[in-house]
Amino acid sequence: MVRLFSAMFFYTFCLFFTIAFATKVAKADLSNEFQQMEEELSYYSSDYSYNYNYNYDYGDTLLRKKLQSYVVFYIDGFFAKSFIQIVNDVRAMGVPIPSSLFLTFGDQENYFRTNKIAFYRVPIGSFASMEDNSKTILKAINNQKIVGNKKVIIITHSKGGLDLLQALLDHPELKQKIAGWIALQTPFQGSPLVSLFDSNRALNSIWRSFLALLRANYQSFSCMTSEFMSNYFSQNSTSIQDALTDLPKITVGTYVEADYFRSIIEFMKGDLSILNPLTIYLNNHLEGGKNDGFVPVKGMCLDSKDCLTLPDMDHAAAIMDVPLFKSLGKEQRLHLTKVLLLMLLQRIV
Repeated sequence: MVRLFSAMFFYTFCLFFTIAFATKVAKADLSNEFQQMEEELSYYSSDYSYNYNYNYDYGDTLLRKKLQSYVVFYIDGFFAKSFIQIVNDVRAMGVPIPSSLFLTFGDQENYFRTNKIAFYRVPIGSFASMEDNSKTILKAINNQKIVGNKKVIIITHSKGGLDLLQALLDHPELKQKIAGWIALQTPFQGSPLVSLFDSNRALNSIWRSFLALLRANYQSFSCMTSEFMSNYFSQNSTSIQDALTDLPKITVGTYVEADYFRSIIEFMKGDLSILNPLTIYLNNHLEGGKNDGFVPVKGMCLDSKDCLTLPDMDHAAAIMDVPLFKSLGKEQRLHLTKVLLLMLLQRIV
C-alpha cells in the first residue's frame, strides 16, 4: 500500500511538473515583458483593450531621452505607396477625404517629429524587388546627412522586413550601423494566400494583369509565397544566422479571432474588418491557423525569445487607420509603438 501511494505521489508530481514546464515553454515569448512595460507606463489592460490611462509625461520623456542617440527608420511593406496614390486620385476628383488616409505609420511619424525624435521614412519601392529595395536601404543608412554619427533603429512592416533582411545579407557591414530592429507582421515564412494567388492559374492571371497596370515587379509579390521563403531561409541559413546573431530585435505577430458567426455580429455592430473573410479562409481552408488576414501568426516570428504575439489586430491595425479594417485608434497605435521601442531599447547595449 505504501508503495502504491508513493508511486501515485511520484506520478502526480511528475505530471504536474511536466504540465507546468510545458506551459512555461508555450509562453516563452515576450508577452510577460510586454505586460511589465505596459504596467510601468500605467497603461496595461489584461485583455489588451487599452482601457487604462497612460502616463504620457513619463513615457514620452523617457522615450525622448533614450532615443537621443539614434535615428528611427521606418520601412513600408507591399502596396503601401499605392494607397496614398489612390487617395490623391480620389481627392483630385473633388471627393473631400483626408490626405492622411492610408498613410502608413503617419501618426507615429507626427509623434516623432513633434517630440524632436530623429525620424526617416526610407523611400523603398512598394512594388520593387527585395534586391532593389536592399540598395535603397543601404543608401539611406549610409547617408551622413540623415544619420550623422548615430546608429539607426529600424521599424519595418510586412514585406519591409524581408527587404531589410535582404539588405543585411547583401551588405553585412550594415549590421554595425543598426542598433535594433522591430519587425511588424513580417511574412518570414511567407503567406499561404500569396501562394494561392501564385499557384492558381485563374487567380494568377488576374493578379499579374493588375500588377502590370501598376507597373509592379511581380517578384515583389511572389517573394512572399510560402515556397519562396522556405527556400530562401534554407539557401541562406548561415548568412541569415550571422546577420541576426547579436542584433537586438523584436518580431511582432498579430491575429484576429474570426469566424462566420463573429463576423455577422461585428457587421451588425459596424466593426467588421474587410480582412475577416481572408482570416477565416486562411484559418479554415489554407491551414494557416491564427492569422491577421494575410500572414499566419506562426510565420511572423524568427525566434520565440524575440517574438511578441498580440490578439485582435489585423494586418493594417499596427500602422494605420483604414475604413473597413480593424482599427486600434491613434492613441493605442502610438502606445503600442512606444512600448515596443522601450522594450527594444532595453536590449541595446
